Amino acid sequence: MSTLSFLQTFYKNFFRMTNCNILSEEKDSITVQLTKEIDKAIMHRPYYWTYMETIQQEGIPQKVCFTTNDKTANGYTLQYDTPLYNRTMSWLQKNTVYGVYYEAIHTNTETMLYPWLLLNVKIGYEGKIHTEEIISIGLQLIHGIIEFHMMEKLAEKSLQEKPNDYCYTIAPIISVLNGYKQMDKAINQYLESKSYEWAMTSYHEMKLEEKIWEKHDTNILNNEKAAMYKRLQPKIHVEVLQGALIYIRNNQFRTT
Repeated sequence: MSTLSFLQTFYKNFFRMTNCNILSEEKDSITVQLTKEIDKAIMHRPYYWTYMETIQQEGIPQKVCFTTNDKTANGYTLQYDTPLYNRTMSWLQKNTVYGVYYEAIHTNTETMLYPWLLLNVKIGYEGKIHTEEIISIGLQLIHGIIEFHMMEKLAEKSLQEKPNDYCYTIAPIISVLNGYKQMDKAINQYLESKSYEWAMTSYHEMKLEEKIWEKHDTNILNNEKAAMYKRLQPKIHVEVLQGALIYIRNNQFRTT
């Protein structure tokens, strides 16, 4: 799945988990009826909402088309490092969503639902070039199965806040705390498997600039050197954006 397709899936699940109504979906766009809270958080309409509060009116949240096609004239484009994206991340950081959801299964026979811990994680790579990515990871809290790309896999499923009749949940064997520890280990392994050419490039440039600064009076240029280290020293930041406990039928995501 491409980066933009993942971003569309991320937003679709974000809207679903914040109770926004997804009105329609196309290959590269989704149309959403926002809630008042999410409209105020990500659409940047402070004057409208301030005016509505001043005249003691409820206000009307927007119906918005979000698209990954930056060539279209309609809708808001979903891209990394845009004002819309940054406002979304800011809201998530302040209001980390942790909910409990159940797979919607219409059946007249008893069906077990297994607990999965879901995390959406933002990873920032800082150096000469700053980039970031969002990964989703799930851990089954019975057998310890770990799955990446959980958001994509959940995109084809219908989730709800209450289980259907005849569906019952299995109590987790692995605690949420131990689940977080296992997922942290899996994320570290994921990071170890990635190419670090970006870090080496940034490190070499930092060393070159360091030699230049050594020719100057260090007492005068300490602030400049500190700024150089901050700008070029390779760093990785990992931040949890969302978490959820999701109950689904077992082995839904296994391919073997």
